[in-house]
Amino acid sequence: MLDALGSYDNALVIGSLSKGFSCFGGFIGCPREFKQLLKIRSSTFIFGGPVPPPYLDAICTVCDILTSREYDEIHGRLTRNLNRLTDGAANLGLVVLGGLTPIISIMVGDEEATLRAGHFLFEEGYYVQSVTFPAVPYHAGVLRIQVNANHLPEQIDGLIDALNRLKLHFELPEANKFEMKLAG
Repeated sequence: MLDALGSYDNALVIGSLSKGFSCFGGFIGCPREFKQLLKIRSSTFIFGGPVPPPYLDAICTVCDILTSREYDEIHGRLTRNLNRLTDGAANLGLVVLGGLTPIISIMVGDEEATLRAGHFLFEEGYYVQSVTFPAVPYHAGVLRIQVNANHLPEQIDGLIDALNRLKLHFELPEANKFEMKLAG
């Protein structure tokens, strides 16, 4: 792959620990000259202290899990849970975005409706993120749901039932109409 890219001498790699490790922190990898330029030209917001010890411990735990003998079993449970949720939401006719990672989004649309839908699910006993503009395009609010390997099948089924009840209280985009709109 290095041959295809040539040299990393002019590469700038930026990453976050928040998605991959579900914790606080990020990094920039770059050539020494660019590092000096960043130090001179960047605002103070780019700099921070070291990763706090609890987060560092979380990163180490994630690395331990990834290299453990149990990883295949844990990953299998995660995949089954993710498929159960995405299939269940899709069978309800909801617009499901994502599904390749354990974070999926259910399309709602309007900002106020997205916030109210998230509150509805919270009242039903399910905490999901209501994501609105500017994190997503205007009037393209979503409910962001994160699945993990420790969720029980009955918990996922309960969320699917709550999503079905949500449809009774909110006008949500329908998958078949949404796909036609994208195609047209």
